[in-house]
Amino acid sequence: MPSRFSNLEMPAHLVGFLAGAEMLVALGEAANDQSRCAPPARTCTHVDIYSSCPTKGHDESHNKWTTKRGSSHHYRLQYIVLSNLEDEHRRADVLRAQLDREHRARQHRLDIGRLGTATSGRVTREGVAEVIVSGASTVFECRWVMVAFVDSDEIVKIVHSPEVPSNIVDDWTIVPLSILVPITDVLRGDRAVCELVDRAQFAPWPDLVSNAERADCGSLFVEPIPGGARPAAVVVLAWSEAHELDEIERELIAELIAAVTPAFARAANTESDHELATTLQNSLLPAHLPEVEGLEIATLYEAGRKAQDVGGDWYDVIKLDDRRSAIVIGDVVGHDAHAAGEMGPLRHVLAAHLLATGDPSEGLRLTDHYFHIRSFNTMATALVMVFDSFSETIELASAGHLSPVMAELGERSQVVESGLGPPIGSGLGGYRTLVRSFPRNAVLVAFTDGVVERRDETIDDSIGEFCRAVDQAIEAAQSDGHQQMSVDVIVDMIASRVADRYRTDDAAAIVCRNHGRYD
Repeated sequence: MPSRFSNLEMPAHLVGFLAGAEMLVALGEAANDQSRCAPPARTCTHVDIYSSCPTKGHDESHNKWTTKRGSSHHYRLQYIVLSNLEDEHRRADVLRAQLDREHRARQHRLDIGRLGTATSGRVTREGVAEVIVSGASTVFECRWVMVAFVDSDEIVKIVHSPEVPSNIVDDWTIVPLSILVPITDVLRGDRAVCELVDRAQFAPWPDLVSNAERADCGSLFVEPIPGGARPAAVVVLAWSEAHELDEIERELIAELIAAVTPAFARAANTESDHELATTLQNSLLPAHLPEVEGLEIATLYEAGRKAQDVGGDWYDVIKLDDRRSAIVIGDVVGHDAHAAGEMGPLRHVLAAHLLATGDPSEGLRLTDHYFHIRSFNTMATALVMVFDSFSETIELASAGHLSPVMAELGERSQVVESGLGPPIGSGLGGYRTLVRSFPRNAVLVAFTDGVVERRDETIDDSIGEFCRAVDQAIEAAQSDGHQQMSVDVIVDMIASRVADRYRTDDAAAIVCRNHGRYD
């Protein structure tokens, strides 16, 4: 007869063991029923322990293992059988619990694999930490999880799982590395690991003791993620009650650490390279912009998100005379050191031609001709806007660059036509200058494609969405009591946009407000 255990996913010898225990239970119950109900004078019955099969009659070959009903030997044997059955019940329960635990562990190993895969898409340590805390609580069936790493200037950044109480999140997101708690002890390298199985072991850390109750923390485990001289980060697991890690949990922790260590190393390198790229790019941009009478000016530059993503975006301001100044923004084609290297000479050559001619289109023509002859590898876009503080007008000429956006109080932002021409380096020339009014208190926003471009959108749709974002930023500022538009409000909005982690291109913007020549 098939056993109810035969369909379970477990080793064959365990199926046989549980099925045998099930049969013994049935036999014991049958023996109890017979001893209570059958008359003593009936035919002798014996139980063959080895065959686990009740038989009738008397067989000399079974004398050692059979007995007549009603004898003291029969009841002693029945007691032994039932006692053994209880042991088998307990063993079966233990086995079932172990099998269930191993089944959950297999599922958790799959979850760890998915977490490791998800970290590959993150380019910052904080992003990697966010992936870990999003799923580790389920893997370890614990109260909450934290991941901490040294951010900068000996400051520790802590990323919390959603289960961490909000008052702990508020107080324990940024802490100094010098603070004495288990997290920082392991991060500093003072301890290899920290395993505190109950609150009695919290005593050496007063800050941990004082926060344990409101953190709902009864046990705490801090495991390092390997780095260089000290850990790259730590994973912190907490349970509400006293808890000691079992063998399976230790294996899962080791697998999690192994899965996320490469992602942390990659993210740390990316952050370092990004910082280097930003430093290099900023060194190629003007350190100080000249003051332009009548204009409030603010700028922004952000390097690309990829490792070593040095770009060719730039901006510049050149005073042409007492009343006219050129505002320039451009983008050298490419996202590498070559693009950044070309950007420096191009910015200076264009500035020289603008100073010599004072004309946007002529400055672009001469610069295009120069780079077409000098280098076939240089290709760039540029927008030149010459502001006249007396006439409050703007002269515009574009070498393949995106047109600026103008915002006026009480009006919707609009794209300003800029006389689009071919890129610098093409040798085609043909640039033209357009003149537009630049009203008092209006804001003019010039930008590179890294500011506006979005996935799955046409450039026109992206610019339309950017105009709406400018309007919303201005409306929000006015609702806060600001009567005049501020360039800082627009720059803050742009900075928020380019912080999008899916952006890979570098981004630059220059924002100007005409506050009037004598304001």
